[in-house]
Amino acid sequence: IVKSQHKDGGWRYEPVPHYTGDVSISGWVIQALAAARYARLDIPDAVLDRANKFLDGCASRDKPGTFVYTANTLK
Repeated sequence: IVKSQHKDGGWRYEPVPHYTGDVSISGWVIQALAAARYARLDIPDAVLDRANKFLDGCASRDKPGTFVYTANTLK
C-alpha cells in the first residue's frame, strides 16, 4: 500500500504509484492503514500526511463536508 501511493497522496484501483488518486479507493486504503496502526505495524507519518493533503484537495470549497472524486475535478 505504501509503495503504491501517488506522490499527491491518493491511491487508485491499480496498485501503481503513477496513477493519480480517487476518493473512493483512497478512503478504503486509509482505513486499512489505520487498522495497520492499531495492529502496531509501522506506517510512516508521511504516508498519512500525504493522504490528508490529497483529501483536503478533494474537499469542496462551496459545500462543506462534500468531496469530489478526484482533486482535478474541482473548479
